[in-house]
Amino acid sequence: MRKLGINNIDKMTGREFEQRLEVLFGDLGYSVKLTPESGDYGADLVVDNASGKTVVQAKRYSHPVGVSAIQELTSSMAYYSAKNAIVVTNNYCTPQAKELASGIRLSFGNETN
Repeated sequence: MRKLGINNIDKMTGREFEQRLEVLFGDLGYSVKLTPESGDYGADLVVDNASGKTVVQAKRYSHPVGVSAIQELTSSMAYYSAKNAIVVTNNYCTPQAKELASGIRLSFGNETN
């Protein structure tokens, strides 16, 4: 999983993408918890370091990420007592998703490694 890069992302399942992010965040020094495939309360990973807990929504999509991903993360922040939330995707986010995220200071990221 560690050796897989951006060229492999589009071929992964959603769960494989989550597992790739688990490895990536671990390599970056975070304590990482991969949530269950169902019943995850809106977060795919919970990462923690000295700055606090962050919930991660991993979206390996063939279409733009919409508002529902942001809505899920806002509830997961409360459930996991997280200070921060991010969406990591191989695609883009809709303007509506970006607008909602900016209102709650949510970050977006595209994996590049």
